[in-house]
Amino acid sequence: MITVSVWLHGKPNWALPLEGKDSVNPHNLKSYGDELRNHLYDAASIIYKLQKGGWRLLKSFGSLYALDYAKDLENMEQAVEELKNLGISKHKVAIEEIKLEGL
Repeated sequence: MITVSVWLHGKPNWALPLEGKDSVNPHNLKSYGDELRNHLYDAASIIYKLQKGGWRLLKSFGSLYALDYAKDLENMEQAVEELKNLGISKHKVAIEEIKLEGL
């Protein structure tokens, strides 16, 4: 099984200059909001294409900052080719092969 993770967002202090600060520049929040909005619109487009291509949302492999999708494919090369055919750059997602024991 191949999984594809679509990153949604992270902790605010990963993207904002908050370390060691005693105040926050509101302009930084607005800029971050714009970047996050654009990123989430891109993620929504990727998710639409995955779902249309038969990928299913994994509930048991959920992650904190991403949505994980899976499809029963033979190997990573097949997954990369399928993503390419769906118009999804392999650089915009995390691809992993999962070996399920006992299945």
